[in-house]
Amino acid sequence: MSDFDRSQPRYSPLPAENPAHNAFGTGADYTVRVATLADLSPLVEVLITSFYPPNRLNRWLYPIMRVGINEDLKLRLKAHSQTYYCLTAVSMTGELTGTVEISLRSPLPFFPQRAYISNLAVQQQYRRQGVAQQLLSTCQTLTQTWGEERLYLHVDTANNAAWQLYGKLGYRPVPSWWQQWAQPLGLSRRKQLLVKVL
Repeated sequence: MSDFDRSQPRYSPLPAENPAHNAFGTGADYTVRVATLADLSPLVEVLITSFYPPNRLNRWLYPIMRVGINEDLKLRLKAHSQTYYCLTAVSMTGELTGTVEISLRSPLPFFPQRAYISNLAVQQQYRRQGVAQQLLSTCQTLTQTWGEERLYLHVDTANNAAWQLYGKLGYRPVPSWWQQWAQPLGLSRRKQLLVKVL
């Protein structure tokens, strides 16, 4: 069967609802589910405020950035791929508290696909309450349904809170040529690839 044959899916689709209540014993209840187009506006808000916190310099660009993120995410949500999901964490009051995207993708042309996490973002007032952990746990479950044994993501090297979270959950840096040759020269890199073996 070809990977492009949609009549017989190769990967199990994720159910529309996937409850994850108190999965990490934080005392807060959230449901992790697949995002829909109806979630687009709050998703864009969570992403833009998490990755581009407003300041005096970027406030004029916010409308343009918001449109760009909106259109990009809308295209991915409309694709209905069996190897891409945008997940949301929703509070018991119905508020979207966080999001993450997971897909099977190739790092380079002709390389095998691998499970990759991107755009993990949690609203400021819901951070450090287990939302990110629940989203990552759901990604791990989905990765296993795809038959993958490793889960990859990039982390900003200056984001200490993210480093601590990923380290606590078992993610480890992937060695690269950069570490061997550039770092001894005092050059730094903004992103580091991490992997978790499931």
